[in-house]
Amino acid sequence: MKTVATIPDTYTGECQVVINDIDFDIVARNILLLLVALHFEHEEAAAIMLHIWYSALVPKKMVESLQDHIAPLIRNVCAKIQDKDDHSLQAKTWK
Repeated sequence: MKTVATIPDTYTGECQVVINDIDFDIVARNILLLLVALHFEHEEAAAIMLHIWYSALVPKKMVESLQDHIAPLIRNVCAKIQDKDDHSLQAKTWK
């Protein structure tokens, strides 16, 4: 996660991340962490990621930021895969 979060803005190549775990909750958390790392500025991303990973209570301002910026990305994927078999492999590319 730290590596992805510190990719410089000047990097023009590609970065492919494969997230694979038998536990859906772990996969969901890791996807959320990566989306935060890719969407927010470094300082804000680090604070949000720390709360997602360790806190029982995420501050309201952070929840609102997640709802405004990250939730639409996740909802879009859920809408596209809602009719697919539960055991099928899924893939999504965000730029």
